[in-house]
Amino acid sequence: ISNGGFETGTGTTNANFSVTGWALTTPAAATVVSIDTVNPYSGSQCIKIFVDTLNSNNGIRTDLAIPIIVIPDTTYIFSAYVKSDTAGQLQIQFRDGPSAGSNVVQTDGTTWNSIATFQSINTTTSYVQYIFMFTTSSSQTQLFIYDFKRTGNSNQANRTFRIDDVSIYG
Repeated sequence: ISNGGFETGTGTTNANFSVTGWALTTPAAATVVSIDTVNPYSGSQCIKIFVDTLNSNNGIRTDLAIPIIVIPDTTYIFSAYVKSDTAGQLQIQFRDGPSAGSNVVQTDGTTWNSIATFQSINTTTSYVQYIFMFTTSSSQTQLFIYDFKRTGNSNQANRTFRIDDVSIYG
């Protein structure tokens, strides 16, 4: 993954957030995605996601994505280091990119199909490496790590998550 350690990027608010290779499209109003230079797992930076409140379905989406070229019918391993200020749950979603008839419509008019359910991570206050395995479809040539979603009940709002060293091996 290009810039999986978030070393090339700036921004302390959604409006000025810019990380090479990654796109922040339409984060929820109660979410702030920024660069953190104080608490990275490795290197000098990581992504920090602050969730102020939860919405009615107890989830807040960041809509932070990166496209990846993949080989059809191939098994891949996703890895990331994640921590939170207090224990909580974060979910990561993978999508196969623009495709007709899917369940999410993007602001540019394209739609993306989910290729896997959200993968849940039970976070702790220390960095932990989380690993998921998945297999691409027979026609899939592109993959998007599409979303980091905070879930839980309303008393789990006001959480900060840090994500670093995101990679995919296949």
